[in-house]
Amino acid sequence: MIHRWFRIAMVCLVLTATATLSRATTIYVATTGNNANDGLSWQTAKLTVQAGVTTAVAGGQDTVLVSNGVYNASVEIVLSTALTVE
Repeated sequence: MIHRWFRIAMVCLVLTATATLSRATTIYVATTGNNANDGLSWQTAKLTVQAGVTTAVAGGQDTVLVSNGVYNASVEIVLSTALTVE
């Protein structure tokens, strides 16, 4: 009986760890940003759209939010899953 509860606890632990690791992240890009920043808030935004896209985790559910402004650059997006543009 204890062995069964141990297995159930281990499964719950693995599922919790997996859910934490696969959490979607929002990456912020602004004309006032800096590509050396982590991009995890408007205060630490990336400068270029390419840096935001590159920071997003491949195969994840990450979102890249781009503030208003003019961005004179091309962006290369290599997709391993579907892309949603809103």
